Amino acid sequence: MRAFTSSFAALLFFACGNSATSQPDATATPDSQNVDGATTDGPVGSPQRLAIEGRILKDAAGNVVRLHGVNLRDNLVGRSPSEERNPDNCLITCPPNDSACKQTTGAIITATEADTLASTLSLNFVRLRISFEGINRNDCDPDGTNLSPDLRRQLDEAVNLLAARQVWMLIEMRTADTVANEPGLYTPGQPDFVAYQKAWTYLAKRYANVDYIAGYGLLAEPSPDKAFPAGEVVDKLTGFQHAMMDAVHAQDPKTPFFIGPAFNYDTMGYRWDAYKTAFPEYAGRIIYEVNLLTPKTWIKFGKNDDPANNPAAVDVAYPVTPAATPAQLTETLLEPISNFTRPRDDERIFSKRSDLNFPMLMSKNYFAWYLGFAQAFAERHQVPMVVDQFGATSLAIERGQLQYEQDVIDAAEAAGMGWCRWIYASGDDRDVFDDPRITNFYAARGAERAGP
Repeated sequence: MRAFTSSFAALLFFACGNSATSQPDATATPDSQNVDGATTDGPVGSPQRLAIEGRILKDAAGNVVRLHGVNLRDNLVGRSPSEERNPDNCLITCPPNDSACKQTTGAIITATEADTLASTLSLNFVRLRISFEGINRNDCDPDGTNLSPDLRRQLDEAVNLLAARQVWMLIEMRTADTVANEPGLYTPGQPDFVAYQKAWTYLAKRYANVDYIAGYGLLAEPSPDKAFPAGEVVDKLTGFQHAMMDAVHAQDPKTPFFIGPAFNYDTMGYRWDAYKTAFPEYAGRIIYEVNLLTPKTWIKFGKNDDPANNPAAVDVAYPVTPAATPAQLTETLLEPISNFTRPRDDERIFSKRSDLNFPMLMSKNYFAWYLGFAQAFAERHQVPMVVDQFGATSLAIERGQLQYEQDVIDAAEAAGMGWCRWIYASGDDRDVFDDPRITNFYAARGAERAGP
């Protein structure tokens, strides 16, 4: 393992030490033994975990290094039947071979993909996202996990592969939009809340003693803003997050939590200090997330697909010069609109204004300005933070895609944050693994940093 030192002491760091527990067996049968070879009956050993010291992460040996990695693909494709329920709250089973109902797509990550990630790219971090919907969700599971046997098997296989290569894993769960946008998910005692909490109870018990679990992402990109009045959103979300922390802590008192604000981890949400003050008993155990997925049409299509509003920006290339100043960005992108007022509706104002001012988002100045809201929260409370999603389509590779991604990385690291690129091996135009141009770019980035 390579040692790593850096003058960037404020950055989000970790390093992989020598494991104190046995390495997972990638061929282990999940039903017969835990993924680290331990029984599932209680805590054993001392698994590799990240320690939080202010804004910095350390390993058990006291080494510090920033998190840098990729998002793994989802294991589902298709439509979720989550809104269709039987009277006993069991999901209606997806018919076999029904392409309209979300079905498994196979491995979350293969051995070859894991080797490339750890060795060729020298990435030390992945965001392993679980979709609690479709055939993944099974409220009638006789084991009480609320997760399908197929998903549990795939998770064990992915965790085995990555732990054996000393890659830190954020295990993060999301649910169907039809569930995440409704009050029931955030309300104790309601069926969706109970089912989600049972799933986390299982996951925490299952992986409590497995090496290289960076943390548990309690709810990816939450959207209580669609379920409650604006004045209730933060309290409802932090109450939900606290309840999930309690459920996880009962099974695993060591592993950190990853959380972020409402409106899908929007940076503006970090104006609310309650995302820190609501969890006093978990101080020093929380890592925060923010995403940077703008300008939306450019990162998806390599151009602006709304020429009616921005006819001159259809084929805009990155970067746009001259770059807007921070003052100009604030004045334009947060100018009140319609019935929205500041600061209550900053996320909504920004969402609408950013679509209307597409070229202003095409500069490094913008990245620093956008992440500045989250950075201020991290500095105010001395907590670690990671940019959990960023990256653009390769359709924009002739329009500055790689410079765009380099500038996001630079802005994140300058703000003291780790980063996790969307997406690793998905077979689409935002893929790292299957596009040599993108693979080579990230191999060069990994070579500049301490890998696993």
